[in-house]
Amino acid sequence: MLVQVWPFGTWLCRMWLAIDVWMCTASIYNLVAISFDRFMAVTQPLRYKLISSVRMGRLLVALAWIVSFMICLPPLVVPVIMDQLSGDYSDDDVSRSDSATIVEPADNRSLSIREFLSSCSCSPMNNDDIYVIYSAMGSFIVPWAMIIGLNFGIYYTALRSGMAM
Repeated sequence: MLVQVWPFGTWLCRMWLAIDVWMCTASIYNLVAISFDRFMAVTQPLRYKLISSVRMGRLLVALAWIVSFMICLPPLVVPVIMDQLSGDYSDDDVSRSDSATIVEPADNRSLSIREFLSSCSCSPMNNDDIYVIYSAMGSFIVPWAMIIGLNFGIYYTALRSGMAM
């Protein structure tokens, strides 16, 4: 039996989704930091000892977490601002359109995963399209391009070094 209403409220739904985005994005940006470190080690081997330090490592990790937080922040901040502008301060009102509800089909058939997720407002699938594009670009496309570029630079440097020998 499916629960008819998301029992934890809008605030917890928003927090759960934001933390999910934050943790996943931080993981991906830490991979970017590792790729950057390897790129510097290969392309700048003589300067790498000067560049690489505990301080630089901490800076890269902090930057990964800060950028990730900036990507997960809009769904937490924008609804609050919009509620304040409209004069609606209630966070526990389950009848609001952004509260999460799970609807069972009337004919007792089973729901597909897509139908289930679209019936539950507490799903990343129900975010604003602009945020989905922003999040996808910041969480996946940009880091992917950075990792590909850095690893191509490593490959190119290694290939050039091999030809010089």
